[in-house]
Amino acid sequence: MSFCLFSCTEKKSKNDLIRAHLKGRIKTIVDSVYEVEVKSDGSKVNEWVAIDTEKYDELGNDISHISYSLSGKLIWRDIFKHDTRGNQVEENLYKNNGRLEQKTILFYNSGDSVIKTFQFDSTNKLGGTSDFKYDKRSHSTEDNEYELDGHLSARHVYFNDINGNTIKVVHGIDSIIGIDTYKYDDFGNKIQWCLKMPGTKRRFVNNYKYKDFDKTGNWLNKIESYDDEPKWMIKRIIEYYP
Repeated sequence: MSFCLFSCTEKKSKNDLIRAHLKGRIKTIVDSVYEVEVKSDGSKVNEWVAIDTEKYDELGNDISHISYSLSGKLIWRDIFKHDTRGNQVEENLYKNNGRLEQKTILFYNSGDSVIKTFQFDSTNKLGGTSDFKYDKRSHSTEDNEYELDGHLSARHVYFNDINGNTIKVVHGIDSIIGIDTYKYDDFGNKIQWCLKMPGTKRRFVNNYKYKDFDKTGNWLNKIESYDDEPKWMIKRIIEYYP
């Protein structure tokens, strides 16, 4: 097995747009985020709370995710770096004061799958590591998180459908502490997330509805409901490369 960080030069078959089920040569996505309040009489009020902007290069790789409040104040900023194959090799997350909060360095195998990450805090001190496993089709099957002393702190086991969409994640090391399940529409958009807590009756369900698709097939309006109560509405403006 070979390891790639900055040295590999051949292009990979998938980019960040494809993995996110986005279509076309997207340059920017601007999301207007609204919080939905359901009043006692059943009426709904949408409060505009944030503007999130995602930027992509001409190869379809993530460049940045930035979130601002309506007053223009920075909420958070995520900046990504890529190697010549288009693999994301570094992520830098910044706080609302502009200071670095966390840095993540990513390593890949020859099939362009992440196999190891290192997380550093704001002082560039190593905080922990993670490793990742895949099946023969390069679909995620397991990831493990480790503390500085090598102690295993978390494990997540993945189950995927034939399209590579994650349909179940089992959390826990010696015993199961939670199970996530996911459902998707025919276009790969997530339409439901459910969390079950073994040994309890606790169950959380989020549903996602999409409408107002553009001519390329990307959605422009999404409503997120928590336990059947509408909670968030996202309106999108998408700019494409010519």
